[in-house]
Amino acid sequence: MRISKKIAAMALTASFCMTAVLSGCGDRNGESTAAVTEAPTAAVTTGAETAAVTTGAETTAADGQFQAVDETVYVTSRVNVRVEPNTSCESLAVLEVGESVHRIGYNETWSQVEYNGGVHYIASQYLSTDPAAATTPAETSAGSISAGEAPSVSQGVDWSTGAAFEGDAASLPNDAIPYGYQKQDRDAYNRPNGVFYYETYYGYYGDFVGPNSNTIYLTMDEGYEAGYTPTILDTLKEKNVKATFFITKQFFDSDPELVQRMIDEGHTIGNHTCSHPSGGIQQLGIQGETDDIMKLHNLVKDKFGYEMTLFRFPEGTFSEQSLKVVNDLGYRPIFWSYAHDDYHLDAQPDPAESLQDCLNSLHPGAIYLLHAVSATNTEILGDFIDGARAKGYDFAAVPSNGL
Repeated sequence: MRISKKIAAMALTASFCMTAVLSGCGDRNGESTAAVTEAPTAAVTTGAETAAVTTGAETTAADGQFQAVDETVYVTSRVNVRVEPNTSCESLAVLEVGESVHRIGYNETWSQVEYNGGVHYIASQYLSTDPAAATTPAETSAGSISAGEAPSVSQGVDWSTGAAFEGDAASLPNDAIPYGYQKQDRDAYNRPNGVFYYETYYGYYGDFVGPNSNTIYLTMDEGYEAGYTPTILDTLKEKNVKATFFITKQFFDSDPELVQRMIDEGHTIGNHTCSHPSGGIQQLGIQGETDDIMKLHNLVKDKFGYEMTLFRFPEGTFSEQSLKVVNDLGYRPIFWSYAHDDYHLDAQPDPAESLQDCLNSLHPGAIYLLHAVSATNTEILGDFIDGARAKGYDFAAVPSNGL
């Protein structure tokens, strides 16, 4: 996401703070039922919360008990002010890092704060009595990260404008940065709030969610062929949908005719590395990464006359150094704003539940990551396409220069 798209997204996010509150509590997954072309009836502002849970169950203050205090606390990570101590309830506003509020009670999960003339609730994890704790950029997360904390960002490096590319890749840290977010923590347009942390720091160098439009992007990871890709291609052809396929060398070696079919039928091919190293490609170092990526690049170019320009990091794990290496090689990294546990061949998710999850998670500019080894994905793909179109969305392959 380059600067023009980023500015628009930030302006949209800022506008949420000025919008009226939703009435009542409810299932956050139900917010995307209206067609995307319709304006939302209210806005839930973006922010991080410690209480979102992977089961989707509502989280409330333990036993409703709060220890009384009388103190000023400071926001350490962009966070929602909730009307009730419940992540499924409405957000009154969003507070930015460094803002202060008066806290009158707290427990391990929630804090009671005086805000806008009333008593409301903020996740305790993102409040501190120490004002210095609210000034560290590395702690400024727009969503809870699956690894449990926001990834570290290099101090003094301007990642938002391209300044980081003015130096050499070797000057940047090579610490692994896992990509992840909590699916239940969403904004008014049903987009996962967690992706905006990465957009803020790394959106100049990769795409984590598309523009705020009714177009969504199907991306399929092809680590190896499990027998489902021909059916997937048949469905896409029947539905007149173009997708983006990220292939490995293993897939290239075993099924070149499927790669050719993808190209012939108008899909986009992306680089998913030769070796798909567990734990992330940054482990290979600058030269190792370059060799791994360019070997597959040249194989595809030589055999098919096709020049790949899109890249997907194995497991989504990257480093600041590897992000620059990939960009320096002429590739645009493509992450995702939707994924599910679909890649275990012997433990496939229930098709009906997966279809509902895919539809409930629809949002403007969504980048769907689906694994082509999945029997479930193969079974539900046509119904998902139909259901998304019924809600006002259309589909496109990721453009060769990214989103």
